[in-house]
Amino acid sequence: ARALREKYCKVHRSAQMSSASIITSALVASDSSATATVQRPGHAQATSVLQPLNPGSVPWPPHLPLAGHEAGSFAEATITQRLPSIIASMVKDIQQMQLGAELAPQVSAAVSDIEAMRQEMLRGGEPADLAVPPGASPHLAASVASTNQALAAWRGRLAPGTAPTWLNLPWLLVECYMYVRIAVALHGKPGLSDLRPDPFSSQKRAAFLKSRGGISSMAAEVEGLVQRHAPGASEEEVRGALYQVVQYSLWGNKTDLSLLVDASKIDPAAFAKAQEQEAAGQPFVIVDEFEGVWRLLREHMRRAAGGKQAGTRRVDIILDNAGLELYSDMCLADVLLQYGLADEVVFHGKPMPWFVSDTLASDFDETLRWCTEEAEGLDTPASWAPVQRLAQRWQSYLSSGKWRYTHHAFWCTPAPLAWMSALCPDLHGELRNNSMLMVFKGDLNYRKLTHDCRWPYDTPFGESIQGFGPAPFVSLRTLKADVVAGLKPGQGQALFKVDPDWLVNGKFGMIQAHVPASSA
Repeated sequence: ARALREKYCKVHRSAQMSSASIITSALVASDSSATATVQRPGHAQATSVLQPLNPGSVPWPPHLPLAGHEAGSFAEATITQRLPSIIASMVKDIQQMQLGAELAPQVSAAVSDIEAMRQEMLRGGEPADLAVPPGASPHLAASVASTNQALAAWRGRLAPGTAPTWLNLPWLLVECYMYVRIAVALHGKPGLSDLRPDPFSSQKRAAFLKSRGGISSMAAEVEGLVQRHAPGASEEEVRGALYQVVQYSLWGNKTDLSLLVDASKIDPAAFAKAQEQEAAGQPFVIVDEFEGVWRLLREHMRRAAGGKQAGTRRVDIILDNAGLELYSDMCLADVLLQYGLADEVVFHGKPMPWFVSDTLASDFDETLRWCTEEAEGLDTPASWAPVQRLAQRWQSYLSSGKWRYTHHAFWCTPAPLAWMSALCPDLHGELRNNSMLMVFKGDLNYRKLTHDCRWPYDTPFGESIQGFGPAPFVSLRTLKADVVAGLKPGQGQALFKVDPDWLVNGKFGMIQAHVPASSA
Protein backbone atom coordinates (compact mmCIF):
# COMPACT_ATOMS: atom_id res chain seq x y z
CA ALA A 1 0.00 0.00 0.00
CA ARG A 2 2.91 2.34 0.74
CA ALA A 3 4.22 1.97 -2.81
CA LEU A 4 0.87 3.11 -4.18
CA ARG A 5 0.88 6.15 -1.91
CA GLU A 6 4.38 7.25 -2.85
CA LYS A 7 3.43 7.64 -6.51
CA TYR A 8 0.86 10.33 -5.96
CA CYS A 9 2.96 12.83 -3.99
CA LYS A 10 4.78 14.31 -6.99
CA VAL A 11 1.57 15.36 -8.70
CA HIS A 12 -0.60 16.27 -5.72
CA ARG A 13 0.60 19.82 -5.18
CA SER A 14 -0.11 20.82 -8.77
CA ALA A 15 -3.30 18.79 -9.18
CA GLN A 16 -5.58 21.78 -8.65
CA MET A 17 -4.14 23.31 -11.83
CA SER A 18 -4.50 20.23 -14.04
CA SER A 19 -7.36 18.81 -16.09
CA ALA A 20 -9.64 21.73 -15.24
CA SER A 21 -11.54 21.35 -18.50
CA ILE A 22 -12.87 17.90 -17.69
CA ILE A 23 -15.78 19.21 -15.58
CA THR A 24 -18.57 21.34 -17.04
CA SER A 25 -22.34 21.32 -16.48
CA ALA A 26 -25.08 19.23 -14.83
CA LEU A 27 -27.61 16.75 -16.17
CA VAL A 28 -31.22 16.17 -15.14
CA ALA A 29 -31.60 12.86 -13.24
CA SER A 30 -34.28 10.19 -13.48
CA ASP A 31 -37.71 10.44 -11.88
CA SER A 32 -37.85 7.33 -9.70
CA SER A 33 -37.76 7.39 -5.91
CA ALA A 34 -36.27 4.48 -3.97
CA THR A 35 -37.48 3.24 -0.62
CA ALA A 36 -35.62 1.43 2.12
CA THR A 37 -36.54 0.08 5.51
CA VAL A 38 -34.54 1.16 8.55
CA GLN A 39 -34.31 -1.42 11.32
CA ARG A 40 -33.97 -0.02 14.82
CA PRO A 41 -33.63 -2.80 17.39
CA GLY A 42 -36.26 -2.38 20.06
CA HIS A 43 -38.27 0.02 17.91
CA ALA A 44 -40.85 -0.30 15.17
CA GLN A 45 -39.56 -0.40 11.63
CA ALA A 46 -39.67 2.93 9.83
CA THR A 47 -39.75 3.43 6.08
CA SER A 48 -37.36 5.99 4.61
CA VAL A 49 -37.30 7.35 1.08
CA LEU A 50 -34.36 8.38 -1.06
CA GLN A 51 -35.72 11.15 -3.23
CA PRO A 52 -34.64 11.39 -6.88
CA LEU A 53 -31.61 13.56 -7.49
CA ASN A 54 -32.39 16.97 -8.97
CA PRO A 55 -28.95 18.26 -10.04
CA GLY A 56 -30.15 21.85 -9.95
CA SER A 57 -31.16 21.70 -6.29
CA VAL A 58 -27.95 20.36 -4.72
CA PRO A 59 -24.48 21.90 -4.30
CA TRP A 60 -21.65 20.73 -6.51
CA PRO A 61 -17.93 20.91 -5.67
CA PRO A 62 -16.39 24.26 -6.59
CA HIS A 63 -13.00 22.59 -7.13
CA LEU A 64 -11.88 19.55 -9.10
CA PRO A 65 -13.14 16.29 -7.62
CA LEU A 66 -10.45 13.72 -6.91
CA ALA A 67 -10.32 11.42 -9.95
CA GLY A 68 -8.15 8.71 -11.43
CA HIS A 69 -7.28 10.66 -14.58
CA GLU A 70 -4.64 12.56 -12.59
CA ALA A 71 -1.54 10.62 -13.58
CA GLY A 72 0.40 9.41 -10.56
CA SER A 73 -2.35 10.35 -8.11
CA PHE A 74 -3.52 8.26 -5.16
CA ALA A 75 -6.92 8.06 -6.87
CA GLU A 76 -5.35 6.59 -10.01
CA ALA A 77 -3.40 4.02 -8.00
CA THR A 78 -6.55 3.13 -6.08
CA ILE A 79 -8.71 2.57 -9.15
CA THR A 80 -6.11 0.78 -11.26
CA GLN A 81 -4.39 -1.27 -8.53
CA ARG A 82 -5.92 -1.26 -5.05
CA LEU A 83 -9.58 -1.80 -5.99
CA PRO A 84 -8.82 -4.64 -8.47
CA SER A 85 -6.69 -6.22 -5.73
CA ILE A 86 -9.58 -5.96 -3.24
CA ILE A 87 -11.87 -7.68 -5.75
CA ALA A 88 -9.39 -10.49 -6.39
CA SER A 89 -9.01 -11.17 -2.67
CA MET A 90 -12.75 -10.97 -2.10
CA VAL A 91 -13.48 -13.44 -4.92
CA LYS A 92 -11.23 -16.02 -3.24
CA ASP A 93 -13.15 -15.55 0.03
CA ILE A 94 -16.50 -15.91 -1.76
CA GLN A 95 -15.37 -19.15 -3.38
CA GLN A 96 -14.43 -20.51 0.04
CA MET A 97 -17.79 -19.73 1.64
CA GLN A 98 -19.71 -22.79 2.78
CA LEU A 99 -23.09 -21.96 1.22
CA GLY A 100 -24.08 -25.45 0.04
CA ALA A 101 -23.81 -27.31 -3.25
CA GLU A 102 -27.24 -26.14 -4.40
CA LEU A 103 -26.03 -22.53 -4.43
CA ALA A 104 -22.77 -23.25 -6.27
CA PRO A 105 -24.14 -22.13 -9.69
CA GLN A 106 -25.37 -18.83 -8.19
CA VAL A 107 -22.03 -18.25 -6.47
CA SER A 108 -20.22 -18.95 -9.74
CA ALA A 109 -22.47 -16.52 -11.61
CA ALA A 110 -21.88 -13.83 -8.97
CA VAL A 111 -18.12 -14.33 -9.19
CA SER A 112 -18.29 -14.02 -12.99
CA ASP A 113 -20.18 -10.74 -12.71
CA ILE A 114 -17.68 -9.35 -10.21
CA GLU A 115 -14.68 -10.49 -12.23
CA ALA A 116 -16.18 -8.81 -15.32
CA MET A 117 -16.25 -5.54 -13.37
CA ARG A 118 -12.62 -6.02 -12.38
CA GLN A 119 -11.58 -6.49 -16.00
CA GLU A 120 -13.63 -3.43 -16.96
CA MET A 121 -11.69 -1.36 -14.42
CA LEU A 122 -8.32 -2.65 -15.60
CA ARG A 123 -9.00 -1.85 -19.25
CA GLY A 124 -10.38 1.63 -18.52
CA GLY A 125 -13.98 0.87 -19.37
CA GLU A 126 -17.14 2.79 -18.55
CA PRO A 127 -19.29 1.85 -15.54
CA ALA A 128 -22.80 1.10 -16.76
CA ASP A 129 -26.11 1.72 -15.04
CA LEU A 130 -27.13 -1.02 -12.64
CA ALA A 131 -30.40 -2.94 -12.65
CA VAL A 132 -32.24 -3.68 -9.42
CA PRO A 133 -32.13 -7.50 -9.23
CA PRO A 134 -35.22 -9.55 -8.40
CA GLY A 135 -35.51 -10.11 -4.68
CA ALA A 136 -33.24 -7.20 -3.83
CA SER A 137 -33.60 -5.78 -0.34
CA PRO A 138 -35.21 -2.35 -0.09
CA HIS A 139 -31.82 -0.95 0.92
CA LEU A 140 -30.10 -2.35 -2.17
CA ALA A 141 -32.89 -1.14 -4.44
CA ALA A 142 -32.58 2.34 -2.97
CA SER A 143 -28.81 2.34 -3.29
CA VAL A 144 -28.92 1.18 -6.92
CA ALA A 145 -31.40 3.89 -7.92
CA SER A 146 -29.47 6.64 -6.16
CA THR A 147 -26.14 5.46 -7.59
CA ASN A 148 -27.53 5.42 -11.14
CA GLN A 149 -28.81 8.96 -10.69
CA ALA A 150 -25.41 10.15 -9.47
CA LEU A 151 -23.76 8.44 -12.45
CA ALA A 152 -26.10 10.17 -14.86
CA ALA A 153 -25.52 13.57 -13.29
CA TRP A 154 -21.73 13.27 -13.31
CA ARG A 155 -21.68 11.99 -16.89
CA GLY A 156 -23.44 15.21 -17.81
CA ARG A 157 -20.77 17.28 -16.06
CA LEU A 158 -17.88 15.86 -18.08
CA ALA A 159 -16.52 18.03 -20.86
CA PRO A 160 -17.89 17.19 -24.33
CA GLY A 161 -16.05 14.26 -25.83
CA THR A 162 -14.78 12.96 -22.48
CA ALA A 163 -15.67 9.32 -21.98
CA PRO A 164 -17.30 8.54 -18.61
CA THR A 165 -14.70 5.94 -17.64
CA TRP A 166 -13.63 4.68 -14.23
CA LEU A 167 -10.72 7.13 -14.37
CA ASN A 168 -12.56 10.19 -15.68
CA LEU A 169 -15.49 10.05 -13.28
CA PRO A 170 -14.94 11.17 -9.67
CA TRP A 171 -13.09 8.70 -7.48
CA LEU A 172 -15.74 8.85 -4.72
CA LEU A 173 -18.46 8.02 -7.25
CA VAL A 174 -16.77 5.03 -8.86
CA GLU A 175 -15.51 3.57 -5.58
CA CYS A 176 -19.03 3.65 -4.11
CA TYR A 177 -20.37 2.29 -7.40
CA MET A 178 -18.02 -0.68 -7.13
CA TYR A 179 -19.47 -1.78 -3.79
CA VAL A 180 -23.05 -1.32 -4.99
CA ARG A 181 -22.27 -3.43 -8.04
CA ILE A 182 -20.73 -6.15 -5.83
CA ALA A 183 -23.94 -6.21 -3.79
CA VAL A 184 -26.02 -6.45 -6.97
CA ALA A 185 -23.92 -9.40 -8.19
CA LEU A 186 -23.84 -11.24 -4.87
CA HIS A 187 -27.24 -10.42 -3.37
CA GLY A 188 -29.19 -10.47 -6.61
CA LYS A 189 -28.99 -14.18 -7.34
CA PRO A 190 -31.78 -16.62 -6.33
CA GLY A 191 -30.99 -18.09 -2.94
CA LEU A 192 -28.18 -15.62 -2.30
CA SER A 193 -30.67 -12.78 -2.08
CA ASP A 194 -32.12 -14.40 1.03
CA LEU A 195 -28.76 -15.10 2.67
CA ARG A 196 -27.17 -11.74 1.71
CA PRO A 197 -23.67 -13.00 2.55
CA ASP A 198 -20.93 -10.59 3.59
CA PRO A 199 -17.95 -11.35 1.30
CA PHE A 200 -15.63 -9.59 3.74
CA SER A 201 -16.71 -11.37 6.93
CA SER A 202 -13.67 -13.65 7.14
CA GLN A 203 -11.32 -10.67 6.82
CA LYS A 204 -13.17 -8.83 9.57
CA ARG A 205 -13.02 -11.84 11.90
CA ALA A 206 -9.28 -12.27 11.28
CA ALA A 207 -8.67 -8.56 11.92
CA PHE A 208 -10.61 -8.71 15.20
CA LEU A 209 -8.51 -11.64 16.41
CA LYS A 210 -5.30 -9.78 15.55
CA SER A 211 -6.46 -6.66 17.40
CA ARG A 212 -7.31 -8.30 20.73
CA GLY A 213 -4.19 -6.85 22.33
CA GLY A 214 -5.28 -3.31 21.49
CA ILE A 215 -8.84 -4.08 22.57
CA SER A 216 -7.80 -5.43 25.96
CA SER A 217 -5.56 -2.40 26.50
CA MET A 218 -8.43 -0.03 25.76
CA ALA A 219 -10.83 -1.98 27.95
CA ALA A 220 -8.51 -1.77 30.95
CA GLU A 221 -8.11 1.98 30.49
CA VAL A 222 -11.84 2.61 30.10
CA GLU A 223 -12.71 0.41 33.06
CA GLY A 224 -10.24 2.42 35.11
CA LEU A 225 -11.75 5.70 33.94
CA VAL A 226 -15.23 4.58 34.96
CA GLN A 227 -14.09 3.17 38.33
CA ARG A 228 -12.27 6.41 39.18
CA HIS A 229 -15.26 8.54 38.27
CA ALA A 230 -17.30 9.62 41.29
CA PRO A 231 -20.36 11.82 41.73
CA GLY A 232 -19.26 15.39 42.08
CA ALA A 233 -16.19 14.99 39.88
CA SER A 234 -14.86 18.28 38.62
CA GLU A 235 -15.59 19.41 35.09
CA GLU A 236 -11.88 19.25 34.35
CA GLU A 237 -11.85 15.56 35.30
CA VAL A 238 -14.81 14.93 33.02
CA ARG A 239 -13.12 16.84 30.22
CA GLY A 240 -9.93 14.79 30.63
CA ALA A 241 -11.80 11.48 30.46
CA LEU A 242 -13.72 12.57 27.37
CA TYR A 243 -10.59 13.71 25.57
CA GLN A 244 -8.91 10.39 26.34
CA VAL A 245 -11.65 8.29 24.73
CA VAL A 246 -11.99 10.72 21.82
CA GLN A 247 -8.33 9.96 21.16
CA TYR A 248 -9.07 6.22 21.30
CA SER A 249 -11.84 6.65 18.76
CA LEU A 250 -9.59 8.80 16.55
CA TRP A 251 -6.63 6.42 16.48
CA GLY A 252 -8.90 3.40 16.19
CA ASN A 253 -9.58 4.76 12.70
CA LYS A 254 -6.07 3.71 11.66
CA THR A 255 -7.56 0.26 11.00
CA ASP A 256 -8.99 -0.04 7.50
CA LEU A 257 -9.05 -3.35 5.65
CA SER A 258 -9.67 -1.59 2.33
CA LEU A 259 -6.13 -0.20 2.75
CA LEU A 260 -4.67 -3.54 3.86
CA VAL A 261 -3.80 -2.19 7.32
CA ASP A 262 -2.53 -4.78 9.82
CA ALA A 263 -4.75 -4.44 12.90
CA SER A 264 -2.27 -6.35 15.08
CA LYS A 265 0.07 -3.35 15.00
CA ILE A 266 -2.51 -0.82 16.22
CA ASP A 267 -3.22 0.05 19.86
CA PRO A 268 -5.39 3.19 20.19
CA ALA A 269 -4.66 3.50 23.92
CA ALA A 270 -0.93 3.49 23.23
CA PHE A 271 -1.32 6.03 20.43
CA ALA A 272 -3.30 8.31 22.75
CA LYS A 273 -0.60 8.13 25.43
CA ALA A 274 2.10 8.84 22.87
CA GLN A 275 0.14 11.87 21.72
CA GLU A 276 0.04 13.21 25.28
CA GLN A 277 3.82 12.93 25.47
CA GLU A 278 4.46 14.43 22.03
CA ALA A 279 6.71 17.47 22.04
CA ALA A 280 5.40 20.74 20.68
CA GLY A 281 7.47 20.45 17.50
CA GLN A 282 5.05 18.44 15.33
CA PRO A 283 2.01 16.82 16.95
CA PHE A 284 0.35 14.12 14.91
CA VAL A 285 -3.12 15.61 15.48
CA ILE A 286 -2.87 18.37 12.91
CA VAL A 287 -6.30 19.87 13.68
CA ASP A 288 -7.67 19.63 17.21
CA GLU A 289 -11.02 21.32 17.76
CA PHE A 290 -11.99 19.22 20.76
CA GLU A 291 -12.66 22.29 22.90
CA GLY A 292 -15.70 23.25 20.83
CA VAL A 293 -17.14 19.77 21.33
CA TRP A 294 -16.39 19.89 25.05
CA ARG A 295 -18.08 23.27 25.48
CA LEU A 296 -21.22 21.95 23.78
CA LEU A 297 -21.42 18.81 25.92
CA ARG A 298 -20.53 20.70 29.08
CA GLU A 299 -23.34 23.18 28.54
CA HIS A 300 -25.87 20.38 28.09
CA MET A 301 -24.42 18.60 31.14
CA ARG A 302 -24.91 21.74 33.22
CA ARG A 303 -28.46 22.12 32.02
CA ALA A 304 -29.25 18.51 32.87
CA ALA A 305 -27.75 18.92 36.35
CA GLY A 306 -29.89 22.00 36.89
CA GLY A 307 -33.05 20.35 35.60
CA LYS A 308 -33.17 22.71 32.64
CA GLN A 309 -32.37 20.25 29.83
CA ALA A 310 -35.27 19.84 27.40
CA GLY A 311 -35.38 16.42 25.78
CA THR A 312 -32.93 13.53 25.60
CA ARG A 313 -29.23 14.29 25.18
CA ARG A 314 -28.45 12.05 22.24
CA VAL A 315 -25.13 11.47 20.49
CA ASP A 316 -25.11 9.87 17.02
CA ILE A 317 -21.96 8.02 15.94
CA ILE A 318 -21.77 7.46 12.19
CA LEU A 319 -19.54 4.42 12.13
CA ASP A 320 -16.67 3.47 9.87
CA ASN A 321 -14.72 0.23 10.33
CA ALA A 322 -15.76 -2.84 12.28
CA GLY A 323 -13.38 -4.53 14.71
CA LEU A 324 -10.87 -2.43 16.63
CA GLU A 325 -12.30 0.90 15.48
CA LEU A 326 -15.85 -0.10 16.35
CA TYR A 327 -14.62 -1.15 19.77
CA SER A 328 -12.99 2.24 20.29
CA ASP A 329 -16.29 3.89 19.34
CA MET A 330 -18.09 1.75 21.90
CA CYS A 331 -15.57 2.91 24.52
CA LEU A 332 -16.38 6.51 23.62
CA ALA A 333 -20.10 5.81 23.90
CA ASP A 334 -19.61 4.13 27.28
CA VAL A 335 -17.78 7.09 28.79
CA LEU A 336 -20.36 9.52 27.40
CA LEU A 337 -23.03 7.69 29.42
CA GLN A 338 -20.96 6.91 32.51
CA TYR A 339 -19.77 10.50 32.89
CA GLY A 340 -23.23 11.98 32.41
CA LEU A 341 -22.44 13.64 29.10
CA ALA A 342 -25.27 11.93 27.18
CA ASP A 343 -28.45 9.98 27.85
CA GLU A 344 -28.49 7.94 24.67
CA VAL A 345 -26.08 6.91 21.89
CA VAL A 346 -27.24 5.84 18.42
CA PHE A 347 -24.79 3.96 16.21
CA HIS A 348 -25.28 4.31 12.45
CA GLY A 349 -23.85 1.46 10.37
CA LYS A 350 -24.19 0.25 6.79
CA PRO A 351 -27.08 -1.90 5.49
CA MET A 352 -24.86 -3.89 3.10
CA PRO A 353 -21.16 -4.80 2.70
CA TRP A 354 -19.25 -1.59 2.11
CA PHE A 355 -15.59 -0.57 1.70
CA VAL A 356 -14.47 -4.00 2.97
CA SER A 357 -14.52 -3.36 6.71
CA ASP A 358 -17.41 -0.93 7.29
CA THR A 359 -19.70 -1.93 10.16
CA LEU A 360 -22.85 -3.95 9.46
CA ALA A 361 -25.51 -4.97 11.98
CA SER A 362 -23.94 -8.44 12.11
CA ASP A 363 -20.53 -6.91 12.87
CA PHE A 364 -22.01 -4.88 15.71
CA ASP A 365 -23.66 -7.93 17.26
CA GLU A 366 -20.68 -10.22 16.71
CA THR A 367 -18.26 -7.74 18.26
CA LEU A 368 -20.24 -7.81 21.50
CA ARG A 369 -20.55 -11.59 21.34
CA TRP A 370 -16.82 -12.10 20.72
CA CYS A 371 -16.04 -9.78 23.62
CA THR A 372 -18.08 -11.88 26.04
CA GLU A 373 -16.34 -15.12 25.01
CA GLU A 374 -13.06 -16.44 26.37
CA ALA A 375 -10.08 -15.17 24.41
CA GLU A 376 -8.06 -18.26 23.53
CA GLY A 377 -4.49 -17.79 22.39
CA LEU A 378 -3.75 -14.54 24.26
CA ASP A 379 -0.39 -14.35 26.02
CA THR A 380 -2.15 -12.93 29.08
CA PRO A 381 -5.70 -14.38 29.19
CA ALA A 382 -6.51 -12.40 32.36
CA SER A 383 -6.23 -9.18 30.35
CA TRP A 384 -9.45 -10.15 28.57
CA ALA A 385 -11.53 -9.92 31.76
CA PRO A 386 -12.09 -6.12 31.47
CA VAL A 387 -13.27 -6.68 27.88
CA GLN A 388 -15.85 -9.18 29.09
CA ARG A 389 -17.05 -6.93 31.91
CA LEU A 390 -17.48 -3.95 29.60
CA ALA A 391 -19.35 -6.09 27.07
CA GLN A 392 -21.82 -7.14 29.75
CA ARG A 393 -22.52 -3.50 30.60
CA TRP A 394 -22.87 -2.63 26.93
CA GLN A 395 -25.40 -5.40 26.44
CA SER A 396 -27.44 -3.81 29.22
CA TYR A 397 -27.33 -0.49 27.37
CA LEU A 398 -28.88 -2.16 24.34
CA SER A 399 -31.56 -3.81 26.48
CA SER A 400 -32.47 -0.54 28.16
CA GLY A 401 -32.44 1.56 24.99
CA LYS A 402 -29.46 3.70 26.02
CA TRP A 403 -27.63 2.30 23.00
CA ARG A 404 -29.28 1.72 19.63
CA TYR A 405 -27.97 0.50 16.32
CA THR A 406 -29.53 1.56 13.04
CA HIS A 407 -28.64 1.83 9.36
CA HIS A 408 -29.89 3.66 6.30
CA ALA A 409 -29.51 3.25 2.55
CA PHE A 410 -28.22 6.83 2.28
CA TRP A 411 -24.89 5.75 3.78
CA CYS A 412 -24.44 3.32 0.86
CA THR A 413 -24.69 5.85 -1.96
CA PRO A 414 -22.10 8.15 -3.58
CA ALA A 415 -23.98 11.20 -2.30
CA PRO A 416 -22.03 13.82 -0.36
CA LEU A 417 -23.55 14.80 2.96
CA ALA A 418 -24.51 18.21 1.59
CA TRP A 419 -27.14 16.34 -0.47
CA MET A 420 -28.77 14.67 2.55
CA SER A 421 -31.51 17.25 3.01
CA ALA A 422 -32.53 16.88 -0.67
CA LEU A 423 -32.15 13.11 -1.10
CA CYS A 424 -33.02 11.97 2.38
CA PRO A 425 -35.13 14.55 4.23
CA ASP A 426 -36.35 11.94 6.74
CA LEU A 427 -32.84 11.12 7.99
CA HIS A 428 -31.80 14.77 7.88
CA GLY A 429 -34.88 15.80 9.85
CA GLU A 430 -34.46 12.99 12.37
CA LEU A 431 -30.90 14.10 13.10
CA ARG A 432 -31.88 17.77 13.19
CA ASN A 433 -34.68 17.16 15.68
CA ASN A 434 -33.01 14.64 17.96
CA SER A 435 -29.21 14.75 17.86
CA MET A 436 -27.20 16.82 20.33
CA LEU A 437 -23.94 15.86 18.60
CA MET A 438 -23.00 13.77 15.56
CA VAL A 439 -19.63 12.01 15.42
CA PHE A 440 -18.47 11.19 11.88
CA LYS A 441 -15.81 8.51 11.80
CA GLY A 442 -13.14 7.99 9.19
CA ASP A 443 -12.04 9.04 5.75
CA LEU A 444 -15.09 8.06 3.71
CA ASN A 445 -17.36 10.16 5.91
CA TYR A 446 -14.85 13.01 5.66
CA ARG A 447 -14.71 12.69 1.89
CA LYS A 448 -18.51 12.93 1.83
CA LEU A 449 -18.49 15.86 4.23
CA THR A 450 -16.14 17.82 1.96
CA HIS A 451 -17.43 16.52 -1.41
CA ASP A 452 -14.06 14.84 -2.06
CA CYS A 453 -12.59 17.70 -4.06
CA ARG A 454 -9.33 19.64 -4.04
CA TRP A 455 -10.11 22.39 -1.57
CA PRO A 456 -7.16 24.65 -0.82
CA TYR A 457 -5.85 23.32 2.48
CA ASP A 458 -6.66 26.53 4.36
CA THR A 459 -10.29 26.65 3.20
CA PRO A 460 -12.44 27.10 6.33
CA PHE A 461 -13.98 23.76 7.28
CA GLY A 462 -17.40 25.38 7.49
CA GLU A 463 -17.12 26.37 3.83
CA SER A 464 -16.03 22.91 2.70
CA ILE A 465 -19.17 21.20 4.09
CA GLN A 466 -21.36 23.29 1.77
CA GLY A 467 -24.18 24.03 4.19
CA PHE A 468 -24.45 20.58 5.78
CA GLY A 469 -25.25 20.54 9.47
CA PRO A 470 -28.56 19.19 10.75
CA ALA A 471 -26.87 19.13 14.17
CA PRO A 472 -23.45 20.03 15.58
CA PHE A 473 -20.82 17.47 14.63
CA VAL A 474 -17.21 16.42 14.94
CA SER A 475 -15.19 14.45 12.40
CA LEU A 476 -12.56 12.01 13.72
CA ARG A 477 -10.23 10.69 11.03
CA THR A 478 -6.71 9.55 10.42
CA LEU A 479 -5.74 10.83 6.98
CA LYS A 480 -5.85 8.11 4.32
CA ALA A 481 -7.19 10.16 1.38
CA ASP A 482 -5.81 13.36 -0.10
CA VAL A 483 -8.65 15.74 0.70
CA VAL A 484 -8.43 18.17 3.58
CA ALA A 485 -9.73 21.60 4.59
CA GLY A 486 -9.46 23.77 7.67
CA LEU A 487 -5.68 23.92 8.01
CA LYS A 488 -3.78 27.05 8.98
CA PRO A 489 -2.14 29.01 6.14
CA GLY A 490 1.09 27.27 5.18
CA GLN A 491 0.40 24.23 7.35
CA GLY A 492 -0.07 21.85 4.42
CA GLN A 493 3.22 22.87 2.81
CA ALA A 494 5.00 22.46 6.15
CA LEU A 495 3.56 18.97 6.58
CA PHE A 496 4.91 17.90 3.17
CA LYS A 497 8.39 18.75 4.48
CA VAL A 498 7.81 16.66 7.61
CA ASP A 499 6.30 13.67 5.76
CA PRO A 500 5.60 13.64 1.99
CA ASP A 501 2.89 11.02 2.58
CA TRP A 502 1.08 12.87 5.38
CA LEU A 503 -2.22 12.96 3.49
CA VAL A 504 -2.56 9.22 2.96
CA ASN A 505 -0.39 7.15 5.30
CA GLY A 506 -2.70 7.24 8.34
CA LYS A 507 -0.05 8.70 10.67
CA PHE A 508 -1.81 12.05 11.10
CA GLY A 509 -5.19 12.67 12.66
CA MET A 510 -7.85 15.38 12.76
CA ILE A 511 -10.47 16.27 15.35
CA GLN A 512 -12.47 18.73 13.28
CA ALA A 513 -15.69 20.24 14.59
CA HIS A 514 -18.65 22.18 13.29
CA VAL A 515 -20.38 23.56 16.37
CA PRO A 516 -22.29 26.78 15.59
CA ALA A 517 -22.39 29.30 18.43
CA SER A 518 -26.17 28.89 18.69
CA SER A 519 -25.95 25.10 19.23
CA ALA A 520 -25.75 25.16 23.01
